[in-house]
Amino acid sequence: MSVEVADVTTLLSSLVRIDSVTPWLIPGGAGEMEVARFMAHWLEPLGVEVTIEEPEPGRANLIARWRGTGGGRTLCLNAHSDTVGYAAWPDLARVPRIVGDHMLGLGAADDKGHCAAALLALKSAVLSGRRMRGDLMVALVADEEGASIGTEHLVTHHHSEIDAAIILEANGLANVLVTHQGFGWIDIVVHGTAAHGSAPDKGVDAIVHMAEVLRRLHELDRKAFQPHPHPMNGRTVFHTGTIVGGTDYATYPDRCVVGIEIGTQPGETLKD
Repeated sequence: MSVEVADVTTLLSSLVRIDSVTPWLIPGGAGEMEVARFMAHWLEPLGVEVTIEEPEPGRANLIARWRGTGGGRTLCLNAHSDTVGYAAWPDLARVPRIVGDHMLGLGAADDKGHCAAALLALKSAVLSGRRMRGDLMVALVADEEGASIGTEHLVTHHHSEIDAAIILEANGLANVLVTHQGFGWIDIVVHGTAAHGSAPDKGVDAIVHMAEVLRRLHELDRKAFQPHPHPMNGRTVFHTGTIVGGTDYATYPDRCVVGIEIGTQPGETLKD
């Protein structure tokens, strides 16, 4: 069975119309439950196994599985059903429309278009009548735009069932990526002792001590990361993003916090 443009347009239009803003980014966001229920209903005629799992109350992962004949490996098609907010275009975000060969609408590319692609690929496989030995799983997860609780739940509960995965995500359609950096946001806190500026012997300046931390972080980037880029991922992302410290001009600061971003390369963790 081939997938026609009309199939994509109809399904994707329905997905775009459903509000699934992640509440991690936008307090009060609708979350993914309504769109997950719609997709589950769409799958009913195919007779595949469908479950909706909740990484957190009201947040939804949709898991669909077409069982193979046995003895084969499981392939997972993975995308995310949540979106960012739409305050900048409230009247148009959930009104799908075609301009040229593009659909415009919130999530049309990131990532409901890929949810539609995964669902239609599953439907095409089922209707072909050619059952594979292994299973075909579709996992459409929550919260990719936030803290990735949907993906963490998927990995925790289903990693042993999945032999390979294709992660469907907007990247300009330029190439197929087989590796990329992870990321972590880390706060580094330096503590000092508050004192009035007129009593320097009593104060310990947290900002001055943070300056030493920053110097060493820069040296780490310059000596360890910059000279040794990953052959496929390039230079490791490693930089300061925020800094907060002090209360007023006349007081030695007793606390300074710097936020850094680190891009983990394959095989690394934030502990590294």
